[in-house]
Amino acid sequence: MFCAKCGTKLPDEANYCWHCGEAQKDDIQVQESTFEICEIVYSVVEPAGLFSAGKGQFWARAIGPTGQHRAGETEVLPGNDPPARMMGRGGSGLVPNSKLW
Repeated sequence: MFCAKCGTKLPDEANYCWHCGEAQKDDIQVQESTFEICEIVYSVVEPAGLFSAGKGQFWARAIGPTGQHRAGETEVLPGNDPPARMMGRGGSGLVPNSKLW
């Protein structure tokens, strides 16, 4: 069978098109999304000064069907540019000593 909207080849038992998301049968009810995405944000907490490197913090912004909320944060880190320093740690994206609310 092929999707009526985009023409993608689908298995005969498909309820939705994997490519465009279109329902393939008339009796299928669309469910609202219950998923959230999480975006890691870096914020300057204390700007760098003449004799100070400043401080910053990573935090997680969760965005979902009911809006967005702050999902967690790290401790305040020294230096205004931790993202550049963190890149040399394997690129895992994990921040040590993080805590969730």
